[in-house]
Amino acid sequence: MRRTVVVPIGSAGTAAGLTLGLRIAGLRTRVLGIVVNDAFPLDAPVIARLATRTAHLLEEHGATGLPTIAPTDLDTRADWLGRTYGDPTPASTRMVARAGQADLELDSMDVLNLMAA
Repeated sequence: MRRTVVVPIGSAGTAAGLTLGLRIAGLRTRVLGIVVNDAFPLDAPVIARLATRTAHLLEEHGATGLPTIAPTDLDTRADWLGRTYGDPTPASTRMVARAGQADLELDSMDVLNLMAA
C-alpha cells in the first residue's frame, strides 16, 4: 500500500524537506503538496530543485550519500486553490460543515483545502 503525506504548499519548504527526508530515511511514502499560494508557481520541478539544493547544502556540512530529488518523487495539485490565497473553495466550505458535525472548529483555508483534497 502506498502511503501519502499531504501538506500545503505556500513556500514549498515543507514539501521539499519532507520529500528529501523521506528519501533519506529510505521510505517510499509520497508527498502530495496542495498549492495554497498563487503568488508564484510552485510545481513538482520547482520543489524538486529546492529539495536537491537542500541536499547539496547538507553535503557541504558533512552529509554523504544524499539522494537527488526528481519531479517524479512528489505530486502537486493546484486545483484546490480558490480565486486567490485564503479564498474558500466549495470543497473547503463542505469541510467546515463536516468538521462542525464532529465538534471540530477549523478556520484555516490551508487546513480546510487539505482536508478536502
